[in-house]
Amino acid sequence: MNADFLRKLNSAAIIVIGLLFAVITFFIVKSGLSPGFILPSPNPYYSEAVNYPPPGSEKPGIIVLMWTSFAFILFNVFFGSKIRGWKKAISVVVWVLIIFCSTEYAIDNAIRKNPPLHRPHPAFLWELFPGRSGMTNTGNAVRYLSVNKYGFRYGDVQEKKPDGVTRIMVIGDSAAFGYGMNQDETFSALVEKQLNENHPGRKFEVINAAVPGYTSFSSRNFFIEKGIKFKPDILIISHNNDPDIDWDEDKNRAAPAILSPVLKVLYRSGIYMTLRREMLNRRYKSNPHLKDEVPPGQGVWRVSASDMKDNLEAVFDLCKKNNIKIVVISMPRAEEEDFPIEFYRKTMKKAADAYGGYFLDLYDQWQDTGEDDLFLDYVHPTVKGNKKLARDLTNFLETNIIK
Repeated sequence: MNADFLRKLNSAAIIVIGLLFAVITFFIVKSGLSPGFILPSPNPYYSEAVNYPPPGSEKPGIIVLMWTSFAFILFNVFFGSKIRGWKKAISVVVWVLIIFCSTEYAIDNAIRKNPPLHRPHPAFLWELFPGRSGMTNTGNAVRYLSVNKYGFRYGDVQEKKPDGVTRIMVIGDSAAFGYGMNQDETFSALVEKQLNENHPGRKFEVINAAVPGYTSFSSRNFFIEKGIKFKPDILIISHNNDPDIDWDEDKNRAAPAILSPVLKVLYRSGIYMTLRREMLNRRYKSNPHLKDEVPPGQGVWRVSASDMKDNLEAVFDLCKKNNIKIVVISMPRAEEEDFPIEFYRKTMKKAADAYGGYFLDLYDQWQDTGEDDLFLDYVHPTVKGNKKLARDLTNFLETNIIK
């Protein structure tokens, strides 16, 4: 083989590898998307999942991409003829890595300077952005929010539970997360404070791992993949969103399970997520009705009652293997109970009873209390509501579990 043929073969190989990479990337991006991600805009976590990275955060990356590509061209103009054979191939690979890594760093840095509250996740649908802290506008008021490195609305915590600590984990939706509340006003923070005051000499941690918008589907996946690593002694499950009507079920929104390991890596790539955002927004434009509320008589429950039972039982099974006590809460509501809520409450109670767990029916307990100002809206407790909820939950834990 002469040198000219080897150079041509080398160039052809680089082109083929580049095209193959592009094709594989396209199909991974395409397969990792689901029309279920395109959901009604009134819910901020849905729109953030669609518009992640936040529009504008890719601009620094585009600038870096332009300048590093320009530098690559200059390098080849002045030095390309002097580099031959395998050295030429290595130089191309090195430059591609420089361009890719520089662009990634620029986009990631731009996102972290002004991080959103949520970011997409292939199995959970979305999660809290780790390390985010500052003031946020929720519940028509500016509140303080701090998310630790694990993505929990909680302070510093070790994955390995310290000796002598009783660890409680709360999973659920925005009511458990503390929508419209400061960090220390959430019922989980108040329960932690009350337990530590009531039991001097003991140490309690109540980790708030709830995420706005979560159903039992997302919480199940979260706990199986992530929450169990923290080895809680008690798990508190609190959900309101399963019977909400939407365009699609949550289980259909998640990425295919076979792609989830790959997508967990790609979801950390600003370049990949920028491409994904653009593809999602193209689907938005071709399906404009998905931006609107579901009309009466249309849509489906986000999680069916049977799927909720399966989700809870999957969590229960894992808890049973790890000797974790379960408390399922039927959260209070400001409005009168309707059929699906009542049906789902009964499903939760039957599942908890069958497992041998505990069921705390706060919806029933809070009826006709004569107290006002317990809710911001029909489902999110006020500061006063969170205090009452914390008292009720602390009393329940001390009566039934914590001796």
